[in-house]
Amino acid sequence: MNSNQINLKQIFPTILICGLLGGGLLIVTTLLPIKGWWSILTYAIVMFATMFVIKANKRIEINYLKTLVTGVLTFMIMSYVLYFYISIFENPNSGITLWGHTWRFLAMLGFALASSAILGLFFYETKS
Repeated sequence: MNSNQINLKQIFPTILICGLLGGGLLIVTTLLPIKGWWSILTYAIVMFATMFVIKANKRIEINYLKTLVTGVLTFMIMSYVLYFYISIFENPNSGITLWGHTWRFLAMLGFALASSAILGLFFYETKS
């Protein structure tokens, strides 16, 4: 397998565990009486922690594409955990249409891509 290909079998368990734990942290931040802007810090901490865990594994070669995919998947898992929690427990009768859910999904995906692109700049390793 060349360095541009991604072996999800290597990184997916880490992404899943960190994403679910991060989603739980996001739920906790909604229960605390603090401002909503602190959730951005939670996203950043969990995404950096995920990359540090993957980087600590010496068998996995880190490249920009792998960092981007890792960041997007972690962000989306965290967002969906929070989204399902809010949809089921906080406001089950919100009356959001399918179009509203689609816009929310696209907004989450856009934020995930933007934050993962920035994350990729921090963890990009050049070949020497």
